[in-house]
Amino acid sequence: MQLTKDQTYDQVRKGCRLILRYDSAATAFVGTAENTTNAILSRVRVEIHLSNGAELGPTTPVNVAPGETIDIRLPAAGQSFETWSAHAEVG
Repeated sequence: MQLTKDQTYDQVRKGCRLILRYDSAATAFVGTAENTTNAILSRVRVEIHLSNGAELGPTTPVNVAPGETIDIRLPAAGQSFETWSAHAEVG
């Protein structure tokens, strides 16, 4: 799924709800990753793929407790792109 700069990514994958958007003022992708399960999600990390072929991330893997939400921020300064896609990886 390719998104434009003004769209928000909101998907659940393997129990991790990832919400991301591009903040043009900060030239960064910002959002959250939330554990929607009753078990610890191990080594959660986030990657973003830009239409220019660049990959941002992955973020540092962290364990996320049930119901816990962590902040995500991936700088995109200097990147020229039209569309992007993202995903959270677990395990």
